[in-house]
Amino acid sequence: MPQAAVRRTIDQANRAGAYKPVSGYSQQQNMIMEAFRAEEYIKDQMDVQAEPVYDTITLAAADIIAQGGTNAQYFKNIQNKTLNLTNMTESGQLMNPEALAIFAYRFYLDPRNSVLDSENVLAGFAFVFTMGRKPYQTIPLWMIPQGGGLDLQGCCDNCVVHNGRPTKEAIRPIAITLVLEQGVNFVADLIGPNYTIDATQGFISQVNLDGLHARGIQ
Repeated sequence: MPQAAVRRTIDQANRAGAYKPVSGYSQQQNMIMEAFRAEEYIKDQMDVQAEPVYDTITLAAADIIAQGGTNAQYFKNIQNKTLNLTNMTESGQLMNPEALAIFAYRFYLDPRNSVLDSENVLAGFAFVFTMGRKPYQTIPLWMIPQGGGLDLQGCCDNCVVHNGRPTKEAIRPIAITLVLEQGVNFVADLIGPNYTIDATQGFISQVNLDGLHARGIQ
């Protein structure tokens, strides 16, 4: 396994025009190179797959979502979580050698959440994604649809709540791909006034960084 995929600063990896594609590669190889802005990710030392990096926060009734606290920060508190909740193996950063070309953010609301809690969280918080010490995007939370999950057709006794329509067309892509490389600290924060979970069933949400995941070949 290689020591590392690429050695660059955050700004070098995400500077417009920092990489110029070269000829002699297939369409898929060019797509990968352009996404990561580097040739190293198509060489034999790296395995690139279309898969997300994700993390889930599970809250109980009366828990408080407080800006800067563990209940409002994704990818930092991954201990004792199973694979359905996170695929992170190291708190706040990718392992060596890994990288992620982020195409879209997806904010998942568990359909068992109450309508009141879901609406208040979406309306009350902004989403901020930070790499290193630099906030790279600040977006109202309601503008990050999940693009998946259950859908309610017709009428029934219990409503199903989700963030946007459950189709891939509902995902809001990032106009300029972000490249997240191993060893760089990152976090997704909910920014806003404190909110106390009202419903007895609690509240479950997930942040999903959708894109191309590069890992060292075993």
